[in-house]
This record gives sequence, C-alpha cells and structure tokens, in this order.
Amino acid sequence: MKKIIVISSIILIAIFSRVLRINTNAHFQADESRDLVNIHQIFIEKKITLVGPISDDGNHLFSSLTYYLLLPFAVIFQFDPMGTVIGAVFWGIITFVCFWLLAIKINRKMLIPAGILAALWWPLIQTSRWPWNPNFVPLWIALSIYLSLYKGKKFKFLSGLSAGLALHHHILAIISAAFVWLRKHSFLWLLGFILAMLPFVIFDLRHPPGLFFSKMLSYSSGQSFKLTETIPKMISAVKFTNNYLFPGTILTTIIFLTACIIFILDLKNKSKNIYWGISFFLSLGIFLLFNQQPQYLLGSLPLFWMWLFGPRKKIGQKMVIGLVILICLSSLLKFKNEIFKDDYTGNIKLLSSVSKIIKDQIDNQKLSNANLAVLGSVDEDRLGKNYRGVLLTWNTKIKGPTEYITSDNLFVITQKEVNNLKGDGAAEIDGFRNGPVIGVWPISNTNWKVIQFNRY
Repeated sequence: MKKIIVISSIILIAIFSRVLRINTNAHFQADESRDLVNIHQIFIEKKITLVGPISDDGNHLFSSLTYYLLLPFAVIFQFDPMGTVIGAVFWGIITFVCFWLLAIKINRKMLIPAGILAALWWPLIQTSRWPWNPNFVPLWIALSIYLSLYKGKKFKFLSGLSAGLALHHHILAIISAAFVWLRKHSFLWLLGFILAMLPFVIFDLRHPPGLFFSKMLSYSSGQSFKLTETIPKMISAVKFTNNYLFPGTILTTIIFLTACIIFILDLKNKSKNIYWGISFFLSLGIFLLFNQQPQYLLGSLPLFWMWLFGPRKKIGQKMVIGLVILICLSSLLKFKNEIFKDDYTGNIKLLSSVSKIIKDQIDNQKLSNANLAVLGSVDEDRLGKNYRGVLLTWNTKIKGPTEYITSDNLFVITQKEVNNLKGDGAAEIDGFRNGPVIGVWPISNTNWKVIQFNRY
C-alpha cells in the first residue's frame, strides 16, 4: 500500500510539473505555428502520408509523424494553440513513463529514485511543454532501447522501427539509434529501422537529388577538424551538455564530478554500464560538427539514462542515489526560474487572445485587405508568424508579409501606446502613420494591446 501511494505521488508530480502555468509558460512561436497550420491542412484534406511538407526555403523535408501525434489534441481544442501544447504534455507524460519503465527493467532497485528523476528532470519537463519536432526524439529512442531488452524477433523488429521513427522528428537521432543497434547487431532491428525510413527513401528516389538524405549529409559538410579548433569545441560541448542536463547552478560542478567518479568505478568493476556511458560520451562528438543546441543532444538522453540506472554494487548504487538527489535539486531550481517567469514566447493565453481580437474585428468589419505586425514590444518577430499561423487555421484572411503596401488595415500587436507607435521607425507602419486609429483592445492582465490602423 505504501509503495502504491509513493508511485501515485510520483505520477502526480510528473503531471503537475508539466501542466503548471502551461498557458503562460509553454513554448509556441513560428515553428509551432507553422506546424499547427500543417496539422490543420492534413485534417481538412485528409491526406495521410508520412512525408510531410517541404520547408519555406525548399531545402528541408518534414515528416508528418509529429503532426499525427498532435492532431487529435488540435482537433479537440478547435485548433487553438493550447491544443498542440496539451498534446506535447500528453506525449511528455508517455515519455516519463517510458523512461521510468526503462530504469525498472534494468534495475528494479532504482524504482523510486528513477521515478522521481523522470518526474523532475528539467530536460524531460521542458520537452513536455513544447510541441516541437525534436522534442519527441527521446520517447522513440527510449522505447527502442526498452524493446531491445526483451527476447523475441518481434521485439527486435519493433525496436528498430522505434529508432527509425525517432529520425522522423530529427535527422541527428541517427547517432543515438546507431548506438542502440551496435548493442544488439540484429538484422531484424535493421529491417524495422529501414521500414521506418522507407517513405523518405521513396521520396528522395522520386525527387533526385532528394531532400532528406542529402540534408543529412549536408550537416557534416564543410566542417573543420583542426586540433587547435577541435579541443576547445570539445571542452565547450562538455560544458554545454553539463549545463543542459544539470541546469546552471553551483550544483552543476558537483554533479559532473560525482558522475565522473561513478564512471571511474564502472571502469574499475568492468561494469556493463560502461557501454552506455561511452556511447553517451561519444554522442557529444555531435557538438564538434554542429552548433550547440539542445535538439542535437535530445536523442542521447536515453543513453545517459541507461548508464545512470544500470546495476551497480552497493557503493556505486549509493553514489547514483546521491547523484539523483543532486540532479533533482538542480532541476527544481531551474523549474522555479523558468516556470514562474513571465515570458511572451510561451504565453498561449496572449497568443489566443490577440488572434481572437483580430479575427473578430475582421469578421465584424468585413475586412478583406487587412494585415498585421508586431511592433514596439519584446517580440523580435515583427511579421507575427505565430499569429498568422493561428489565424490561418481559423480561416481568417490576412495579407502576406510582403503586402503591407497594398493593405488597407493594419493590426499592430504592441506594448506601446498609440502616439509612441506612430513614431516607430518600422517600415510595416509607414503607410498608416497618418491614418485613423479605429480601435485599441488591451489584453487583460498584461501590458499588451492590439491597435487597428487604417490607411485612410
């Protein structure tokens, strides 16, 4: 009974950490708005394909898998931005469960510590509050490893299939997938992996030189490997990784040193965990090739997890528990700083409120030549791509970012007052400086407002 209460409490903590202030501190900007538009298009046209749309620059091919994972939630919420965010929370909870089950599978003694860490570890919380393609990679890699631990042909096949699906979210998941395969060397695993990749193979063969595999190869093109440059890059990559896994506090150095001691003990005891530790370390090599951004590291989280919770002798296991406590403390500090700050980039409530005002005014005034801009605010996206995406899914017509000169009405999303805004140097408002102000709509409990300017 006591264990059930503890397990239930951990699950509640995991859910709470992923939904707290989700309407004001999730992440929803241009990429997520674009994805919402694509999801809406799939729903309307009923076009089922794993090969999704091509990027605006025509150089990158998206998968539709993320869209299918989020589509039910977008439909339920009638394509309000909150829908895909709730979808991210749902799959984040599934990822939490998968990581927890993975730890239990390899070391049942770590049931409670692994559950607590999976519930509170900041990288898993952050990805659960952000409906962005790369954030689904840890789920599929963790599931691939979990399935590979079972005997039987179907599990090997499904493990490879799961690893292949990880690449649908980000190409560089192939690095982590390779380490999973090297552990088992299974032909059936490769068969499942190839099956998951088949839609992209077919697309590239039909559209030479292709967009998927050529993009994969282009990631490593033109990279330098001079020793004088590589060593500083490696040091920088280790620092970046350490701060991402164990967010920047005074605990970060202690956590890093503790992890190093545990790894040295693994080497001394010839532990099977060494494989996963080395795999994780080698995956840091991606930072020698690419910019240091979290999405390049996400696929490696399950590798670190396997190393951390692998079976150890008494001293090693006690040190792991101590390390888990330190990581949880570090994550809690990061959680407090991130969740309770006011950040317009994740304010879904603001995004929905502004979009609804613009939609209502366009409908009520029967406007057919309106445009929008974001000026005089902390938002650097003056074109308001996220607002445009939401309005498009609501079937509201807005003139394009290159059509300000032919627009008769301009809705400005801003933190400034009207008089200050007319003196703004932005080109988007040039044709409206001397025009009438039709209305000002403040957003409650914020310093944001929507101002409508007419050209005449």
